[in-house]
Amino acid sequence: MTDTGGHEIQRPSPFQRAPSIPALVMSLLLVVGAVLFGIYGPTVAGRLSHGGGLPLVDVLDAAARMRYRAIMDSLEAIGEPDLAPEEAKGLLQRLTGRPVTAPDLASIGFHLRRVGPVSLPGSTYRSAVLVYQGRGQADQRWILLFVAADEGQYLAFDARGRPRPLAADQTLEGELPGMESTALVWSDGAVLRLACFENAADAEAARAPLGAP
Repeated sequence: MTDTGGHEIQRPSPFQRAPSIPALVMSLLLVVGAVLFGIYGPTVAGRLSHGGGLPLVDVLDAAARMRYRAIMDSLEAIGEPDLAPEEAKGLLQRLTGRPVTAPDLASIGFHLRRVGPVSLPGSTYRSAVLVYQGRGQADQRWILLFVAADEGQYLAFDARGRPRPLAADQTLEGELPGMESTALVWSDGAVLRLACFENAADAEAARAPLGAP
């Protein structure tokens, strides 16, 4: 097609039309949604699969709530003597129904203050907490070790958000929800262990004495 001056007029191609504003907005929302699912997807997916297992994020949430109460209980019993790891072994086995031992953290400056029952999700009546305090009453550093009977109910998530049982040679590291405390989580297949620390330096120092892979 030509105009009156003999110049050819190009008819606009249907594939060169201006993009639709609603289409652009929808595309942006899909991208944002994909990012949000990448962040929160494992948590959501885990909560939808309680019949097949329990996501470890739920256990971390519970440990964060229980941590303060366990420390306060230890402070209230300040006049009581420390527990020897061998002395705590029998109590731990009664609470969890598993052959659990209490790690000795004296080599890194922590002493065992108490052992008590807790109700971790997934092992409500078969879990316990060990409370370690930094050596000396002026040292308000704490290490809390939660232990629970593990029957394969605890789930970790891979890079694609797929639930998987926590491998026996795997240690997960993160932060307790709502605080800057470092947490390590591992399992030997029979006992799940979740250790909470005041800082990353204590976590690194305690890793070997605790027996974390």
